[in-house]
Amino acid sequence: MVITYHGEGCFRVQVGDVVIVTDPVDNRLKADILLKTEWDSKKQVFPPVELEISGPGEYEAKEIEILGIPLEAKGGVIHSVYAVRTDDLRLAFFGNADKISDPASLSKLGPIDIAFVPATLAKQVKILEPKIIIPSFAKNAKSAAESFGGKSEVQEKLVIKAKDLPQATKIIILKN
Repeated sequence: MVITYHGEGCFRVQVGDVVIVTDPVDNRLKADILLKTEWDSKKQVFPPVELEISGPGEYEAKEIEILGIPLEAKGGVIHSVYAVRTDDLRLAFFGNADKISDPASLSKLGPIDIAFVPATLAKQVKILEPKIIIPSFAKNAKSAAESFGGKSEVQEKLVIKAKDLPQATKIIILKN
């Protein structure tokens, strides 16, 4: 699995021949699966994608299992978190949510190996005890590390397999 960061909440995850993109800021990244953690009927859709997922529910595409759980709804916008199971790893994408209305709902995600989290949810996401936290929506690497209260490591991209997961939670900041 190869993970790269493209700013704000946009990540590109490549697993074999399948590319998953989350919350793109423009249409330059091509994806087989597009995850939108924020759904608003007035926002533009960036084609072409084979499969776009926006909103809560259970999905399966290209042998990848995806579970969407609502985090909050405000002003007609629904924020969802996605648990993605692929390549023997379980990922959680929190997008740009600034709070979790029902923290107990996080238990539905199951065990998480890698969590992609905005700084606003740093404390709430720690209950999941992910092996790796990758901050999003941070001003810089220093502020990201401070938000999550731990020592961090800065990388261009993350190349990882399940066997390479750390024993304790590690914060990895990806450059964009």
